[in-house]
Amino acid sequence: MNYLTFINGDRGIFVLKKLVKLKEYNPQGIIYCRKSLKKKLNVFSKKIDKIYLKDINSLKSEKILKDLNTDIFLIAGYPQIFKKKIFSIPKIIVLNLHGGPLPSYRGGSPLNWQIINGKGKIGVSLVKINSKIDGGKIIDTKFFRLKLFQDIKIAHKKANKLFFIMVKNFFNNLQKKKKKIYKKK
Repeated sequence: MNYLTFINGDRGIFVLKKLVKLKEYNPQGIIYCRKSLKKKLNVFSKKIDKIYLKDINSLKSEKILKDLNTDIFLIAGYPQIFKKKIFSIPKIIVLNLHGGPLPSYRGGSPLNWQIINGKGKIGVSLVKINSKIDGGKIIDTKFFRLKLFQDIKIAHKKANKLFFIMVKNFFNNLQKKKKKIYKKK
């Protein structure tokens, strides 16, 4: 199973580090759109392609992504909205790690908004991308408690741990389904 991870910062880096430690879920490549991330990506093996794409929806990006011939796109805090021509490229699915429980907390900065709204129970979602912003099929939602004195930094750390668990579970379930399919033949 090949997958590309689209990252913008700590969320993607944290989840990817944990997946790489499992050894069975090494990414085919990492896509990033801020040059300032390049140094942070040095923690990953040189065997993992690191590709800078300034505009995810450009013809150049579309060609590069098609040529990579991947199964899954994993979007982790990527700051650009994918057009249909891009999210239609992978063979299996495009997953987004969204920092809020959907559909309640659609849009930007959902972790912040949950804190502003006084939520003690904070949610995050794993969602399949479609044409509507944060409107795809919800694959998984998990919650954690945020105490009164805890801030957004702690919320992000807790959320990142849940994102890893959701992605790992999704990948594990996908592997099990593939094994069943292959055994039938």
